[in-house]
Amino acid sequence: MIKEGSREASVCDDFVLNAYQEYSVDTVADLLLPTGLLIDRTTQYTGCLEKFIFLKGNTSEVYSKSEIDFIDGVVDFCIFRDYFKETRKGMVPCRVVSAKINNMDIISAGILFTKIMNKAIDGLNIGFVISEEGILFTERLFEQGNNIGCFVSNLIKTEEQYDEVVAELIFGDLYDSLIDYYSYIKNVIHYTEETALNGDTLRDAHRIPYTYIEELQDLEVRLGVSFAGEIERCFFENEEPEELPYCEKVKESEEYLFKIESSRVNTMEILFEAEEMERLALEAEQKNDEMLQQSNGYDSTENNIDEETKALLDDPEGIIKMLKKKRGI
Repeated sequence: MIKEGSREASVCDDFVLNAYQEYSVDTVADLLLPTGLLIDRTTQYTGCLEKFIFLKGNTSEVYSKSEIDFIDGVVDFCIFRDYFKETRKGMVPCRVVSAKINNMDIISAGILFTKIMNKAIDGLNIGFVISEEGILFTERLFEQGNNIGCFVSNLIKTEEQYDEVVAELIFGDLYDSLIDYYSYIKNVIHYTEETALNGDTLRDAHRIPYTYIEELQDLEVRLGVSFAGEIERCFFENEEPEELPYCEKVKESEEYLFKIESSRVNTMEILFEAEEMERLALEAEQKNDEMLQQSNGYDSTENNIDEETKALLDDPEGIIKMLKKKRGI
């Protein structure tokens, strides 16, 4: 994940701004080839998102007006060729989908873009979104019954932050299993949860105390004393903060876009969840077996020590020798 200390740059550096201004298939390929997410520069489609969704996407899907408006607004879009990861039921296609975002909040755009791609094509979609605000990685979220549908990285604003992500993503090729590969990518790009007040508490902490202000205004009328200074202080010091923490922005976008979901039953997600549960059960069973073996080994060692000690109860020198031997003295 992006390191905490370098994550909060206020503006994008030239590296990120150039990626936005010079957005093209070659630009995206140059950025992503070092990560190992691409096999090569080969694309399945390049052009506007609208043509891909409605000509090549799943024809049984239904899109709302807000989704269609977003789709129409993405004119720089590319999808790279599929590569495959293994499951017990067969091979699952994975691919990188990328878009340039104009005039829209990148967090909402990244989530919306990924959820729309999840509706249009099956498989593991890894998103790469670029805007004037920064660079965002996204990935399809495999959780049956969870309409969030995807997760996002921290917002990348500098070349240093991007290099940190690249340095961690390069080991993805080591994983042939879809579950292992998916979990690895998710661990690398999932955004950092901030140890701050939660959203509701944060908003409550900055809520303007209207009741208190009304009481002051009432006292002004009754006593003929001005509390204008105190009223002004209460109002301006308790205004909503200019900017919420990044994690709160993500959660608000997820809540706002919660209802965007596929109209189809996605059998791949069901199979993925079943295989993941089976894997977790096997891991738990192996850990239990290891703990049991360690426990039995410990009991056996204790029993041996007890028997050996008992045999030397009448031989103090023998006990001393035994202890020295065990401690390597």
